Amino acid sequence: MFSKTSTSAADGRRSSSAGALAFPTTPETWIESGNRQLDLVDAEDSMELSADPSDRTNFVYGYILVEPDGAGNSQIINYGGDSGAEDIYRKGTLYL
Repeated sequence: MFSKTSTSAADGRRSSSAGALAFPTTPETWIESGNRQLDLVDAEDSMELSADPSDRTNFVYGYILVEPDGAGNSQIINYGGDSGAEDIYRKGTLYL
């Protein structure tokens, strides 16, 4: 569901799937720097996922999100969308 990137210019964890459930494989997993530590955006390539009711409730537990001083973008979490098509943006609750 998620892909970890090694470049600081990219997002740490990105998901455009419905009903994102994100749990680290080890306790207290750190996500540090990047454009955003979590990027939970709309499923712009799948109207089926965008219409899925489970896309209204999303859970992210167990991560330590770190934004060092002077790292650039101060958006730690992007929840909703980035495609410009606001009608398919995630709407609902993100549980942290």
